[in-house]
Amino acid sequence: MKREILIEWDHKSLEHIYRHSISEQEVEKAVNGRILIRSTTRKAEKLKEVIYEKRKVILIEMGKVKIETMADLESLPEEEWVDVPEGLHAKFVYSVDRVNSKLTITLPEEVAKKIGKRLCASFEEGKIVIREIKG
Repeated sequence: MKREILIEWDHKSLEHIYRHSISEQEVEKAVNGRILIRSTTRKAEKLKEVIYEKRKVILIEMGKVKIETMADLESLPEEEWVDVPEGLHAKFVYSVDRVNSKLTITLPEEVAKKIGKRLCASFEEGKIVIREIKG
């Protein structure tokens, strides 16, 4: 099966899982197994929240969905948990290349289409900061 869902690790996500003593490998394994997922908005930022099952027990009944593409993922109902028995079949990437002192960060195609022309990068306090230009 061709994997069409790419999940790119970002600094904020990595900090969050480390705070809970969870490794990237655990998250990758969990997301590609049975999960509960919902779309939500927090502080004007659209997010996907995921709960994975450790003991193969889901306590409440809810709608089941199959997620095979980014379009499926983006079409999830807002604030409604759904059961994804087959997981996301997602591939996690760290897409950073360094060639001839030039750093290139490759965005997933869907993200690049949405915001690729509105990004600005700067170097601040030893970190590369990428911002979306509003307007």
